Amino acid sequence: EAPVGYQCVDCTRDAAPVRRLGDPVPTPTVTRALVGLIVLVALLGTTGAVAIRTFGLVPVLVGSGEWWRLLTSALLHGGLFHLAFNGLLLWRLGQLLEPRLGGPTFLGLVVSGTAGGGLGVVALSWLVVATPIGTIPAAATLLGAGPFSVTVGASGAVFGLMGAVLVLLRRRGLDPWATAGGSTVGGLVGLN
Repeated sequence: EAPVGYQCVDCTRDAAPVRRLGDPVPTPTVTRALVGLIVLVALLGTTGAVAIRTFGLVPVLVGSGEWWRLLTSALLHGGLFHLAFNGLLLWRLGQLLEPRLGGPTFLGLVVSGTAGGGLGVVALSWLVVATPIGTIPAAATLLGAGPFSVTVGASGAVFGLMGAVLVLLRRRGLDPWATAGGSTVGGLVGLN
């Protein structure tokens, strides 16, 4: 039984949970902490306390055992615009996902997206060196300069979160490319 009549169990199983006006809204604490952390690291970077060369993702150094760079590079950004764009996307996607997934699952998604994005950077940098793609200047620049280049940013985490939003929309029967509710996410995925 529901406020709008009777509903079958199968129909309500996949439905979004009902929130009433007086219900407390879950606070996305992990999202707030992550955005606060990247802003704090950016402020420390302006004082020289955090060096991009020390904590950024350098594929050859990851290959020599400095695996932690896959994660620390996500806290660094290459300027105010880069920080603002990634911070805004992290904030908006976190507001959407964290209340639905819970803090620990959301944090696991962010960490796995960050690590996966970092491994993708490592793979692409070696691809540029090991194939003829490296001889094409535009392709080499687009894919990365190679295994000695430094990469920073939370883009891997943001891409992982965008993928999770696409999965949630599909589970709800929404097409993220054609519906008004999902067109923003579909457009962001296409743009990125």
